Amino acid sequence: VTIPQPQTKAEIGYEFDKWDKKTSEKAEYSTDTKVKGSFKELDKYIPSKDGDKENKKPEGYIEVVFQADENGRLEGGDKTFYVNPDVKIDENLVNELAKAIVKKPNEGYTADGGNWEDKSGIFSILTKNKLFVYHFKEAKNVIPDGNGEPIPSGFIKVTLRPTDKAKDSTEKSYWVNPKVEVEIPYDNPEGKTVEDKAHKGYTTSYTFKEWKVVKGRVATYTGKVKGQFKEETVLEATYTEKTSGKGYDLTPAVKVKKDIITPQGKTPKAEELIVNTPGQGKDPLPDKTKISYEKNGEPDTSKPGSPTAKVKIEYPNGKTVVIEVPIKVVNHIVPQEGDDKPEVPSNYVKVVIDTTNKATENTYFVKTYWVNPEAEVSFPVKAPSGKSEEIDGVTSQYEFSSWKLEASDKDYGSQIKDKFSAKESKIVATYKTDKNIEPEGNDGLLIPEDENPDPRDFIKNDYDDKNPDKKDKLPPGTKFTFKEGKDPKTDSPHEGKTTIVVEYPNGEKKEIEVGYKVVGKVVPQEGEEKPEVPDDYVKVSLDPTEKSDDQEKIYWVRPRVEVTIPDYKPQGKDGWQFLDWEKSLRSVFIKDTEIKANYTMPYVHRHGTIYAYGDDIITAKGCQPSEEDYRSVVEIEEDGKPYHLTADDKIEYEEPNVDEVKTHDVEVTVTLKDGVKIKVVVKVIVVDDIFELDKSNPENNTNVPDGYVQVIVVPTTDNKDSQEHYYAVKISEDDNDIRKIQLPKIDPVEGKTFLSWEVSKGDKPYEAYDDEKGTNFTDAINVIRAKFVDDVVIQKGKEKPQAPDNYVKVVVDRTDYARKPRKTIYWVNPTKEVDLGEVDPSAKDGYSFKGWKLSEKKKEEDKGFKDITSNFDLEGKKHKYEAYESHIEAVFEKIKTPSPSPGTCPSQKPSPKPGFCPRPTPDLGGGKDDSNKGSDDKTQNPGGLKPKDGQDGKDGKTGDSENKESDGKSETSSENTNPTSTIKADDNSEDEDDKGTISSVASTSNEGNPKVLTTRHPSASSKGSNKRVFSKVKTGIRTNLSIYLTIITISAIGYVLSKKK
Repeated sequence: VTIPQPQTKAEIGYEFDKWDKKTSEKAEYSTDTKVKGSFKELDKYIPSKDGDKENKKPEGYIEVVFQADENGRLEGGDKTFYVNPDVKIDENLVNELAKAIVKKPNEGYTADGGNWEDKSGIFSILTKNKLFVYHFKEAKNVIPDGNGEPIPSGFIKVTLRPTDKAKDSTEKSYWVNPKVEVEIPYDNPEGKTVEDKAHKGYTTSYTFKEWKVVKGRVATYTGKVKGQFKEETVLEATYTEKTSGKGYDLTPAVKVKKDIITPQGKTPKAEELIVNTPGQGKDPLPDKTKISYEKNGEPDTSKPGSPTAKVKIEYPNGKTVVIEVPIKVVNHIVPQEGDDKPEVPSNYVKVVIDTTNKATENTYFVKTYWVNPEAEVSFPVKAPSGKSEEIDGVTSQYEFSSWKLEASDKDYGSQIKDKFSAKESKIVATYKTDKNIEPEGNDGLLIPEDENPDPRDFIKNDYDDKNPDKKDKLPPGTKFTFKEGKDPKTDSPHEGKTTIVVEYPNGEKKEIEVGYKVVGKVVPQEGEEKPEVPDDYVKVSLDPTEKSDDQEKIYWVRPRVEVTIPDYKPQGKDGWQFLDWEKSLRSVFIKDTEIKANYTMPYVHRHGTIYAYGDDIITAKGCQPSEEDYRSVVEIEEDGKPYHLTADDKIEYEEPNVDEVKTHDVEVTVTLKDGVKIKVVVKVIVVDDIFELDKSNPENNTNVPDGYVQVIVVPTTDNKDSQEHYYAVKISEDDNDIRKIQLPKIDPVEGKTFLSWEVSKGDKPYEAYDDEKGTNFTDAINVIRAKFVDDVVIQKGKEKPQAPDNYVKVVVDRTDYARKPRKTIYWVNPTKEVDLGEVDPSAKDGYSFKGWKLSEKKKEEDKGFKDITSNFDLEGKKHKYEAYESHIEAVFEKIKTPSPSPGTCPSQKPSPKPGFCPRPTPDLGGGKDDSNKGSDDKTQNPGGLKPKDGQDGKDGKTGDSENKESDGKSETSSENTNPTSTIKADDNSEDEDDKGTISSVASTSNEGNPKVLTTRHPSASSKGSNKRVFSKVKTGIRTNLSIYLTIITISAIGYVLSKKK
C-alpha cells in the first residue's frame, strides 16, 4: 500500500524537515508502525534576499525594514529582514542587522554621525512589523583643512596665500562643496611696510587690493572670497604698492590686465599686459616709462598652464617696480564641456564634429571644440563604426567613409587635420553601404548517388571560411537553403535542376536556379578519358596482369562507402586459369587502388626453383591473426612465376603473443600438396587501439588498418602550434567502448582564449569533446578541433555567451543622461589587458559628460560594489579586469540653471507594505527615483523642498521661513541628476493667485498618518498666513485622530473576542 503523508504545521521558528519513513512509496506493513516527522530550527533573523535569491518569509515571522531618508540611499535599495517575534528588537539588534548595510549620502551630506530612527507608526502595535529610517547628517559646505573633520567625497580644496607682502604670510586651505556657492571665512590680509633697499631713504607700503586665482578658473575677488569652485583652486593676494621718500611718491600706480588668455607657444608683449601704458587709459603711466619683462620673468607658454609673468616698470625718475601678472595658456584645441564656452582667446573659432545618426550607439558623439585659427590642428577623434539599419526586412550596414566639412568640398579622410578660419565649422562623418554580391550558380555540380548535398555546394562564390574578406565572395554569415519543393533528388543517376535561396546577413534574399548531375557510385571509364565524376572519386583498376591478353578495366568509385565493382573473369593464357581477384570487389575504397587477378596452373610436379616471401600483418592488440591472414601475405614463385596457395596446400605456424604492442617474426611452414615444404618469415605487427600515423606525410594518412578509423586532431590557426595530427583508432564496439586521443598543448595566439575541444564524427555536426574521458569512434573519418574565443565577448540577450568559466563580467552603463543611453555587458579574460572599444558618450541637452566611474565586486559572495575610481579613463585604453564583476558608469553633471520657484507639495503616496509608515519624502522635484535600479543618484533635489523647507524639524518647529536652502543650493545638481519630475519644480512660472501666500497640503496615508507640507513664496507675509495654515492643520489632525481612535477601538475589541473564543 501507499499511505499519504499528512500536511504539517511547524511552530514559529521551526520548519518541517522530513518523515523518517517514506510511506508514499509502496510497501507492506505486517506490524504496528509509527512514522515520526522531524523539524529543524530556523535562524532568529533571515535576510529577505541572499544576493539575487529571494528567501521565503517563515510563518509567524515579522518584517524589519531599513530605509534611508531623502538625503541619501542604501546600496542596493531598502533592506528587509524576517525576525522571530520572540526576539527583542532593541538598539543592539538594529545595529547587528544594519552593520553590513552600506550607506550612500547625497552631495552635501555624510553618513558619519547619522542615526537609525524607529518610524514604525501606530499600526506596528498590531502587525509588530518595524520600519527604521537612517537619517544622514548635513555636511558643512566649507571645512578648514587639518582640523580633523571628515572630508565628504567630491569636495574641492581651495588655498589662500597672503604672500610675503602681508604682515601674516601664513597660507590657509579649505575644503568646499563644489555644487554650491560658498564664502571662505578668511579675513583679507594686512599689507606691511618695508624699507626700499635699492633707494636709501625710501619705504614701500603694500595695501591689499584683491585675490587672484593662480591655479584653477581665472578670476579675481575683492573683499571676501565668495563663489562656486569646481576644481582645485589657489588664490594669491595682490597689493598696491606705494614708494615714498625724499618728498615724492612713485605714481601713478601700475594697472594690469585681468583674465589674460594666450594660445600655446605665443608669448604676449610685456606692454600688452598693462592697462595704463603711457598715453592710454585712465591715469596713464608717465611718458618715457619703460615696460619690459624682468630678467627670467617672461611667462612659459610652451605648454598649457597658468604661468606668472614678471613685468618691470621703469619710471622716468629712476624708480623701478616689478609687477606679477597671472596669465592662462591654453592648447590650440580646447574641448567644450556642456553648453558653456570654455575660456579661450577671443579669436578662437568653433568647430563641431558629428558622427551623425548612422554611427553605432557606442561610437556616436557630437563634440564641440574651440581652435586657434592661426595654427594647423589635428583632432583627437576616432572614426565611428557604422550601424545597421533595417528597411523592409533588409538590414543595410553603414561603413565609415571619411570626415567632410559641411558646405564645402573638403574631405579629410580618416584624420581631421586643417587650419580653420571661419567663425564656426561643422565636420560630419560620411558612410557608404555596399551592395550585396550576386550569387553565382555552380552549374553542372556532380553529386554522388544517395548523397545529401549541402545547398552551399551549389554556389560557386560562397564565402571563404579562411579568408572571409576576400573580394567577389559572398559575405560570411550568408545562409543557403533549398527552395521548398525544389530539393535535388539523388536516389538514381540523372540530370536535374534545383533552386537555391540565398539569404544575406542583412536579411536580403535572392533565388538562383542551378543545374546538377547525379553520378552513380561506380562509374566505368570508357577509353583514355576520365569520365565526369566528383573530384573525390577514387580510381579502382582491375589488372588482368601479363597472364592474360585482356585489357585493364578502370572504374571511378565514391570513396568511404561500400561499393561493388562489376565482376568479370579475364581469360588466362599459356595455360593459366583465372582463380580470383587479390582483393574483394565489394569493399570501401578511400584511395586509388589497383586489384590484380590471381591465376592458377593445373598442377604438375615441380622440378624448378621455388622462392617464398611474407608481407607484414598489422593487427590490433589482443586480436590474433587468422590463417586466412597468413595465407594472404605469403607469396610463392616457381622459376619466376607466381603460385597462389590452394585449399590443398597446408600452412603451419605458432601464434605470437598479441597482448602487448610489439613486432613478432613468425615462422610459417607451407606444405604444398605434392609434399614440398617451404619456410617463410611473416612480420606480425601488434598495434595499440590508438597510434599516430606519419604526420610528415599526411597524404598517406588515409591508409589505416582494417578495423580502424582515422581521427584528425586540428589545433587551428588560433593556436601557436597549428600542426595537425593523424591517428589510426580501433573502431569502438559499442557506446561504452571509449577511445582517448592524445591532444597537443594549447597556447593561444594574441587576442584569443581557448574554450574547449569539439568533435565531428563522419558527416555529423560538431559536438563537445571531453578530453579527460574521450569518446567512441565508428565513422571512417573523424575530426577533433580546438575552439577559441576572443578575449572580449559581448553578451547579446539575457544569457551569458559561450566563454571560459574564468571570464569576468564588465558592465558599461552610459546611463539615461547620454544622448544615446545604453548598457552593454562584456565577458573578458581577467589575465589580459583588453580594450572594450567604448568611446566617451555625448550628453543630452542640459548635461555635460564628466568622466567614467569604476566600481567592483571582488568576489561573488561580496555584498554590493566598491567604488574604485571616479576618474576612469576608458576610451581607447587597455585595462585588466580581475574582479568578479566590474561596473563602469558614465558620470554627467547638470548644467547650472536659474533657481526655480518652489511650488505646492503633493500628498504622499500610500505605503506599499501594510503595517508600515512611509518615510518622509520631501523630494518633490528632481529627487531620488527608486526606479533607477541602483543607479548612483546623488540628486540635490533642485527646486524642491528640503527637510527644513516647510516640514517639522526635530525641535518641532517649522523650517526656515525664508526658504534659504532653496536659494542657491538648489540651483546646482550633482552627477546623474534625475532630469524629470512628476512635479514641475523647475518651472519658473508663477501663478498670480499664489503670490504672497502659503500653500499647504495635508494628506493621510493608508496607515492613517497625517502629513503636512508647507511652502511659501519669498514675498509672502509670515504672520497672518501662518495662522491660517496652522488653523487648517489643527482641524485636519482632530478629524483624522477621531477616525484613528475608532478604528483602534474596534480592532482591539475584535482581537479580544477572537482570542477569548
